[in-house]
Amino acid sequence: MVVDNANNLSRCAKGLKSQFDDHCGAWAEGHCATTTHWMQPSGEFKYLFVRNREYCQEKVVAGKRTYVSLEPQPLPKEVWRIQRYYATQLNDGKPSYRKRVSWLAQVNGQPVALVEYLGKYTRAVPHGNSNCSDRHYVRTPSTTMTTIAEQVKTGSAKVIYDSMIMSLDIDNAPRDGRVVANKKYHDNRKQRRQAGNQYRVTFADEMQTLCSMVPTDDFIRSVTVTNARVIQIILYSDRQMTDIVFLF
Repeated sequence: MVVDNANNLSRCAKGLKSQFDDHCGAWAEGHCATTTHWMQPSGEFKYLFVRNREYCQEKVVAGKRTYVSLEPQPLPKEVWRIQRYYATQLNDGKPSYRKRVSWLAQVNGQPVALVEYLGKYTRAVPHGNSNCSDRHYVRTPSTTMTTIAEQVKTGSAKVIYDSMIMSLDIDNAPRDGRVVANKKYHDNRKQRRQAGNQYRVTFADEMQTLCSMVPTDDFIRSVTVTNARVIQIILYSDRQMTDIVFLF
C-alpha cells in the first residue's frame, strides 16, 4: 500500500516521532532505520556503509569485518538513502502482526511511502488507557492529535471536541470527548514538569492538580473528599449525558 508521507516528514522536521495512521488498532512504539545504497550504471544497487564521513564497502579479512573507503567516492546523485519505520501491533503481548514503512529520502515532489504488513491480523485492541472493548478500536490520526494539542493550550476540551466532530469526517474526528480531555491533562502535566514546577509526583500532588482543574475543565464535574470514604471523582461530558438520555 502506497501512502502520502508528507505528514510524517513534517513530524520528523519538528523532532517528533514517525507515525503512520491506519485502522489496525494500537501499535507498540516503533523505531526507524536508515540504509545507504549506491546506484550502479547498470541500474543495480550496492549496499554502502558510512565511516568517518566516507562511503565504504564491507569486507571480511581473516574472519574480521573491515570497511574499505571507496576511491573515487560515489557522486551525490548516485547515492540513495532508504528510510524504514518498523512497528508491532499491540495484541495482548503477542507480537504476531508487524508493519514496515519504507520511503526514499531523495524523492522529488510529493513524498510517498510504501507500507507493508506481515503476519496474521487479529482484532485490534486499544492501548492501556482506552476502554472500547465492545467495538473495533481505531487510533485517532496523528494530524488530529496535533490539532488538538494546539487548541487545548487555550480552549475548552468540550468546545474543541464539539467543533471537531462537526468539521471532520468520522475517520479523522476524535473517538469521544475523553480523547481531547486526556490530551489537555497530559500536555498540561508535561508542561509543568518541563518548567521545573513538579519533580516528584505524589498522590497529594495529583489530587491538588485534579482539584485545580475543576473550574476550567468541562469533563471533570466534581471531586468529593470526606473522612469516611475514598475520594469520589465524577467525570462526564454533556454529549455523553445526551447519548445516555437518547438510549433510554
